[in-house]
Amino acid sequence: MPKKTALFVDFDNVFLCLKAIDPSLADCFAKRPAEWLKQLESTDRRFLIRRCYMNPSSFEEYRSYFIYSAFDVIDCPPITKQGKTLADMHMTIDIVDRLMHPTHFEEFMLFSADSDFTPVLQKLREYDRQTCVVLAGMTSGAYRASADEILQLAELLEKMQGYAGNQAYMQNEQLQQYTPTPRTEYPIRPVRPASLPAPVAPEWLSEEKNQAVIQVLIEALQNASHAIPSAKVIEILRENFGSEANNWFGFGRPASFFTAVNIYEHGVIFSQAAPGYLYLADKHTPPRELATLGEWLRDPGSDPVLIQLANRICALTETPPLSPQEYRVCFQHIAELLQHQGSGLNEMSKNLRDHAKDQGIALSRQDATGMLFLLERNGVNLQYAGKQADELAAIYADAVARRCATSQWQLSHDELLLLRDWLGAPAESGQPLPA
Repeated sequence: MPKKTALFVDFDNVFLCLKAIDPSLADCFAKRPAEWLKQLESTDRRFLIRRCYMNPSSFEEYRSYFIYSAFDVIDCPPITKQGKTLADMHMTIDIVDRLMHPTHFEEFMLFSADSDFTPVLQKLREYDRQTCVVLAGMTSGAYRASADEILQLAELLEKMQGYAGNQAYMQNEQLQQYTPTPRTEYPIRPVRPASLPAPVAPEWLSEEKNQAVIQVLIEALQNASHAIPSAKVIEILRENFGSEANNWFGFGRPASFFTAVNIYEHGVIFSQAAPGYLYLADKHTPPRELATLGEWLRDPGSDPVLIQLANRICALTETPPLSPQEYRVCFQHIAELLQHQGSGLNEMSKNLRDHAKDQGIALSRQDATGMLFLLERNGVNLQYAGKQADELAAIYADAVARRCATSQWQLSHDELLLLRDWLGAPAESGQPLPA
């Protein structure tokens, strides 16, 4: 059965984060909620509550789009001269209220990159509720680690923009009313008595299908150079088995499913380090040891001291896990773009991601945006800066060091030198200022 999900959207936070990345993505999010909602609900969940928290003073034009998509829109007007609203407080109170609701909500989905919700996620986990965070921008590692599942909204919206009819939709400025489609009947799953242990092969997963599932997972792991996140695992299963794989073939949680199919007998390990990873014991590095770091950190020739430092920095500051050479390529390209008058955060992030891809560097659009945003926030004019690659690397290194300081980790002199060497910055530099 699909999970009973309560959805809470911090509109202001999501819209402004998307606008900083790509205004067209922000427009797609604000004007097409029914479409991205359908994409999320078509997986393994059913939205019983849909709530959107919005500042009517700034975003009134988008209110009707959410109302016509069956959202309860909660107006959160500014209460200070600086424009501060209480959307986060309203969301928190509503979420806590739903914990005691007669309908036992199995999952809470939050659209927000605001790390202030970290205690809320931890409280939901304490009550044994699944949590899914949909991000549109950068956030803290602690916030990400507190969620059971992380989804990137920008990736979903980019796929939506490629759908047939998208151009015609965007040209139509009038409000479009959405016709709800009849919900297909969900397949009935046998109820497993709580007092009995989970069976090795449940009734709705035959021995033949069980072996097919194992074969698909083993092949995917053998072709992967690193541990596979659980979100990617369920995507692989859906590609091969369709909607039957929804909700982990009825088990609800990945750990229960992997135990049921006896995947562990094939040298496979499931790590519950958030957001959950599947990997081969004799091939992949355990995710908890190297987090989500790049291939170069598993090279026996890599400096073990640098590996330890980079692992901790990436986990605490969301710094992209690129190798020293890859960072030099990226900063050199940014410098070349700036020499040609730059082009702003949105276009430059696309350009940087595409250039990295051409060079065989695995740099996501989100990471590219994060690098440029951190440079811009620390005084680099993206329209024109006239700075060399090593200057940009030095600015970025000092900014990363400040982020470490905000995480209660003041880098030593030797660690600063190692950090700068990793990012391609000159060794000489003043001590980073406190955040």
